[in-house]
Amino acid sequence: MKIGLFADPHYCTRETAGGRYYKKSLDKIRQVLELFEKEGCELVICLGDVIDVDKTRELERDNLVAVSRVLDEARSDLIVVMGNHDGFCFTPEDFYSTIGKKYMPRTIKAGDKSLIFLDANYFKSGIQYSPGDSDWTDCYVPCLDELKKELDSAQGDCYLFMHQNADPDICESHLIYNHRELRELVRDSGKVRAVIQGHFHAGNRSVHDGADYITIPAMCENEASHLIIEI
Repeated sequence: MKIGLFADPHYCTRETAGGRYYKKSLDKIRQVLELFEKEGCELVICLGDVIDVDKTRELERDNLVAVSRVLDEARSDLIVVMGNHDGFCFTPEDFYSTIGKKYMPRTIKAGDKSLIFLDANYFKSGIQYSPGDSDWTDCYVPCLDELKKELDSAQGDCYLFMHQNADPDICESHLIYNHRELRELVRDSGKVRAVIQGHFHAGNRSVHDGADYITIPAMCENEASHLIIEI
């Protein structure tokens, strides 16, 4: 299976902030979708922060609808993982009902391989993000015992996908609170080939205990940044 990935479009009506060019992201999404189609990708995954906080809730909803219309142009199956900014603007139910039929599954099977999707839009207290929250440095993946069961029962290679980071080579502020515990599960399973993330806009790639930790550079700061993998 060939998979096309991108992360952190941060689309909104604001012009720029620092190195972010919010309004350009719609065109960048179109570019990568066209590229993924040409490359024969069977699945497209967006790893979160689809939108950014805007002046009003109405604008945020309009922005999400605008992104959804572009995503509808994808010819292959498409999955969207919520990022922290998405969680600060919408509940998961509202987000996915607005963006359309792009719900994040827990696991996809591709032959004997497992694609496992993790939601880190929780505070370390275990409380899920909700509209109006803003502390992006406090993130956490709950129920790692469930992940352990999935890894234990997997018959072949596994790939983990999430918005926030578990790569210790990335600055601490971008890491999930329980990143050490998650890496221990990855190490002990011996089945995880890659952990693929967004969130850290500069991007990064490293290897820990035999697993690739890949962070896709932010689309809002880089020209149509993307990743294509084949599993």
